[in-house]
Amino acid sequence: NALGPLYLKMVEQGQKVSLDALETRLKTEGEWRVRQAIVNALGPLYLKMVEQGQKVSEKDQRIHKLIHRYNLDLVSSNEYVLDKIFSLSSEDLDEMEKNLNELIELFKQNNTEESLNDSLETYVQLTLLVEFIFPEKGLKYIEGLLTKNGGIKTVIRFLDGKKSFLLNGQAWIELKGLLQRIKEDHSKKSRKVFTIDMNAFFKILNIASAFIDLGVLDKLGDALKALDPSKSLLEISRELEESFLRQLAEYFNLTSNSVSPNVQRSLYMPYLSRIREALKYIEQNKPDKLDRFKALIKAMLEDRFWDFISNEEQSDEQGVLIARHNKALRDALAQVGINADRWLGKDGQDRMPEARFMYYETTTQGYDPVADTQSVIDYIQRILNDSVADKQKMSIERYLTSIGVGVERDDSVRIMGLKSINAGKKKDIIAVVSEGNNIEGLLRIQQDLLKESNIRETARLLEMVTHWGERIQTLKTRLSDTNYQQDLGKQRERFRVRPILRSPGHDLFIGDFTNCCIGMSSGQYPDAMMDRLIDEGLNVIEVIDESTEKTIGAAWVYIAEDGSFVIQNLEINADYERSKPLMDRVGEEMVNYAREFARHIGAKRLLIGNPGHGKYFGSGSFVDDRYGNRKVSYGLDKIGGYLGEKYYLDSTGKPQAYLVADFAMGVDIKKNAKSDLGGIDLTPANMNLQTQNSSGEIKFYLDPAMLQQLQNAPGFVPIIINVQPLNNLQQFLGADATNLTPV
Repeated sequence: NALGPLYLKMVEQGQKVSLDALETRLKTEGEWRVRQAIVNALGPLYLKMVEQGQKVSEKDQRIHKLIHRYNLDLVSSNEYVLDKIFSLSSEDLDEMEKNLNELIELFKQNNTEESLNDSLETYVQLTLLVEFIFPEKGLKYIEGLLTKNGGIKTVIRFLDGKKSFLLNGQAWIELKGLLQRIKEDHSKKSRKVFTIDMNAFFKILNIASAFIDLGVLDKLGDALKALDPSKSLLEISRELEESFLRQLAEYFNLTSNSVSPNVQRSLYMPYLSRIREALKYIEQNKPDKLDRFKALIKAMLEDRFWDFISNEEQSDEQGVLIARHNKALRDALAQVGINADRWLGKDGQDRMPEARFMYYETTTQGYDPVADTQSVIDYIQRILNDSVADKQKMSIERYLTSIGVGVERDDSVRIMGLKSINAGKKKDIIAVVSEGNNIEGLLRIQQDLLKESNIRETARLLEMVTHWGERIQTLKTRLSDTNYQQDLGKQRERFRVRPILRSPGHDLFIGDFTNCCIGMSSGQYPDAMMDRLIDEGLNVIEVIDESTEKTIGAAWVYIAEDGSFVIQNLEINADYERSKPLMDRVGEEMVNYAREFARHIGAKRLLIGNPGHGKYFGSGSFVDDRYGNRKVSYGLDKIGGYLGEKYYLDSTGKPQAYLVADFAMGVDIKKNAKSDLGGIDLTPANMNLQTQNSSGEIKFYLDPAMLQQLQNAPGFVPIIINVQPLNNLQQFLGADATNLTPV
């Protein structure tokens, strides 16, 4: 790091320098961070030397130009790959640069979300690393994911699971050794060319990354060397997974047979090592909670969390204390009218159903293409759930399947929504349904339905199918507008909202997902997430981005002593915080979901606490804007008390809280609650209306063709029934003439 700038300054002053030391060190250095620093130093040096006419190896110069032009810091951090790059021929370097340009263009073409722009460079480099593993196959595999199997966020999920391995040169060397042994074993048994089961191999890369994340790279090497090369890659992946579980048990000082074979599926591997950071923090700063935290981790790995927090007869002493606390807490919940089973949601029939919402940029044009398309989709759902004939439903569903649309049903087989399936780049249901050919197909089905006797003879069905046709025709007409089509191509994101599943392998990291102070690696309150999992008076509502399946928002909630449902705080991942409209929409949906959740469990009212800090609090914030003038007296604590010292709940005991809804009094503040204006508020978001556009406005637009139809319709002629003189204006207006002031 020092030599690079020093040599550069010397070269700028016309002095001769020898780069032998740096170049030799680059070829022999084993520590990737040092190699990366050397690469970063040599690039500018070579360029400056060339500018001044000094001799530099043309190949070295080109490689460093490539690395700096494309900012390949991640690629150059893998010593194995860096060695491979320096050994490439000129033709291979040409191919590498060609691949890079194609990759960059491919990612740009398939990225429809501004929030991902800054991270595209990282995933281009990780894809290049995949290509080094599978020459000529890696790029094709990623291209298939991008264009046929879910788009850019599918690729991000795929690469994130393998990132630790891809960046570790030593792990590459160990895995290459295993592959070589497999190929040699295969050649002894068969003359056929050895082909790799890529799906099984990518699973091995995920497990290898888990070893690295756990900090046991040496154990990965030992495990790979011990594998039997005569077995299939799928069998090898299973054996490697078993080896990882043994390491996991050792990591947490457990016996290997106490770790459930099913537990890895419930663990969020990239964050698992953060538990060690939390353990260290708790040991130093909250020693009274250390045994409790260790007991939770043990129950998590044994896959018996619910038993741990509820079974008073278990052998774990900490678990018994927690179960007794929760037994008393359940009694307290019942006394204030809270349905504890619904609050905890352990069983499916009691659990609060998930909710979904979509965020998209509002249009600057007169129409809202997303709302128009959603209206067509809503009518399809209504028709399929109504009493049309089974053969008619089957006809509609067959066509939907043919264009890449599937139906989602609940337990009663009622259709809850439509989703895109195998739609390639058009993964979004709005994009699939609004495609021109698909609209024509839906219109043909609608017209065929109108010919059916059961539709024509049932007024309700006739009206429904007729209105569906009108919506399809409206969408078809407006799709001819270029601006309308461009608006359809804007960013759309879909989210799910639900109570956490109380699965510690994932839910311990809710604070990490949302960049919050109770994250396992925050160094502030990692014990607070443990409290929220084991104490049944606390809960968390999470928001999940459906395209990444990652938690991006959270509402920390609890039940107060009087049975109020209280939102302690609201959090959101920093990447989603960049867009204020998106951030506010996520916050609004968390509050909306909390409102329905509170009703679901029988809570008396919904409050937002006043923690005094947070992304959604403060002057001009989301909470201040909507509920700033709705403060009510509070001063209550969490129901059921605490296990030991008070938890990190800084809204409890505060003199005031924000009132969202008082169900007993019929008060329900849904939006713009800060306004004290009188009259009847007809704002859609403040009424029990479902609106499809994100702005909450109800817009009416008429096409010229539709207007012409209406103008030609009979019955639009006004008729004057009676005319009477107006004798007294004050009396007509209801004013008291005696109190009028002369002007």
